[in-house]
Amino acid sequence: MLKDKYVLLSPEIYEALEDLNSIMDKDVVLWVASMYDPETGGFYYARSAIGRPGFAADIESTSQALSFIRGHGMFNDMPPHIRQKMITFFQSRQDPVTGYFFDPQFGSNVSNAKRSRNLSQAVGALRNLGAEPLYPLPYSPQRQASRISLPDLFAWFGYQRLGDVASYRQVSMAHPVPGGGVNIPTLPEYLRSAEALRQWLESLDWVNHPWSAGHNVSSARSEITQVGLLDVVYEFIEEAQNPETGLWGPGRTLEEVSAAMKLSGYFTSGRPYPNADKMIESTVYAIMNHTPTSIVHVRNPVDLLATVVRRGGLPYDPKTESLLRENMPRIIGWAKERLLRFKQSDGAFSYYERGSSPTSQGAVVSLGLPESDMNAVLAGANATINYLYELAAITRPTLSRYSKDFWDAIVNMPPHKPIEIPMGLDDDFEYDTEQLLWTPSSGAGTYGIVADPHDSANRVLQVQKLVAGSGYRVSRAFEAPRGAEKTRISFRFMTSEFPSGGGFNLYFGSASGLSSTALSFQIAQQGGTYFISHRTTEKGYGTLISEIEPNKWYRFDVEYRPAGTDDTEMIVCIDGEQVKVLNEYFNNGDESRPPVRDIKHASFYVYVNAVATLHVDDIKIESE
Repeated sequence: MLKDKYVLLSPEIYEALEDLNSIMDKDVVLWVASMYDPETGGFYYARSAIGRPGFAADIESTSQALSFIRGHGMFNDMPPHIRQKMITFFQSRQDPVTGYFFDPQFGSNVSNAKRSRNLSQAVGALRNLGAEPLYPLPYSPQRQASRISLPDLFAWFGYQRLGDVASYRQVSMAHPVPGGGVNIPTLPEYLRSAEALRQWLESLDWVNHPWSAGHNVSSARSEITQVGLLDVVYEFIEEAQNPETGLWGPGRTLEEVSAAMKLSGYFTSGRPYPNADKMIESTVYAIMNHTPTSIVHVRNPVDLLATVVRRGGLPYDPKTESLLRENMPRIIGWAKERLLRFKQSDGAFSYYERGSSPTSQGAVVSLGLPESDMNAVLAGANATINYLYELAAITRPTLSRYSKDFWDAIVNMPPHKPIEIPMGLDDDFEYDTEQLLWTPSSGAGTYGIVADPHDSANRVLQVQKLVAGSGYRVSRAFEAPRGAEKTRISFRFMTSEFPSGGGFNLYFGSASGLSSTALSFQIAQQGGTYFISHRTTEKGYGTLISEIEPNKWYRFDVEYRPAGTDDTEMIVCIDGEQVKVLNEYFNNGDESRPPVRDIKHASFYVYVNAVATLHVDDIKIESE
């Protein structure tokens, strides 16, 4: 008898799935409800964003919450006024000029991937809510971005001021382009013709960053489909695939598996996933041999398997079925064990083991604290379980038994009170590491609060890297008054011994990134002599401030007076003694660039080739 479907279910697999599903409970349901914003009808990304200036509910988190509500059988219990608020939330974020959807806190200057994702998320959410966008979509044949009526523009600005929404008069205008694509100026250039799309695909880094490349292509799928350029994508990604692994990229790690997951949505029964047998072998290998660094690395492999096996037109192969049946119990057990590593004390799950991700699609969405976040809970833990049930071809039990609790929490939620943010930074590290507001980068380093090596009763911040090969930093953002005339920076530091060259860079500025850096202090060693200097660029050792000794504490004080390119001043004291007055600031080699005035971000960076430890204590930054 011929089979056309994979039969993977067994009593052992069924029991393993039930055990896995138990990690999603009432606490998770109520955590999702707690992210609701009763004023806008949207959902926040994480608790640290609620009520905080510069943060707001966002399109992606709200779309994910709606998917959770629908997937767990709670949608039909949604009160009508909540539904209307959610509709208004999405509709109010559509730009009438381009048809795209943007969160006001991020604006329109977002990555291609975020712009495309928010478009498909908002359109899908409105469809599920029984509503439509107010304006033509970017790829609509009625879209003419080069001309929009003044009444429509005034209506848009009126909405921005008054919270009202006006309708849009559609004007047919787009012209098809020979060979695919459309003549719609508000679409990104790479979506306007087959040649432009091919060039864009070729510009992505499929070797070193295959996930990022796949993510960009996946995010644009709905637009690419609408403008009739799918064949361009098929041709390119099938050429670019590694036929030995069935993945994209050189290896068989979770990075390459994640890239394949992103691209798997392009394949259907009409266009099956190429080299699927190799992909399944590679995915099982990656699961068993690589450690997830974020919760989506738990979800991505099972997403890929479920998508290809159940929806990707995979021809039946008894060897593939045997491989999957043999490994399913281990994969499910692996998923549960890994997901629980991301469990947080607030009852749900976080993007990183240490806590929430401070950014999503390049936008700042939280403080990155030890807390759960919407992406981890819904696109991570919940999605992982969904895909494993789909792979086993059985229906997942829902959390609908908590529907009343969920909607009661939302209906009765009072408006969130704004958080009063203290100005400046004052941190003595006399608390536990779990409470740290400093966030680390990726890389082979560690950070935390430890006992002072010279005084066990004192607690200090330790930033450490024990292997060379990658840089590592910890950072913290804080509030500061705008346009300060003077900023005082004070902290104690102690460095370990390290090989000749740069050990650490201490950056202070208005945000992360060199363009936002005001001051850059380097701790280095040459010929056995350790010193601290100030650099105006990323090259060289900069201007010497003072020699120092390793394993000795120093008090470092700076008074920064930003002015013009010629009269900015910095007064530096060490252990209470003035050692330098400098007329310089970090300009990254552009001497015409004015100084960054506002200092509200600090980061401590360990150099790529350094194996070193930095201790910091009693840091205080105040502006006036």
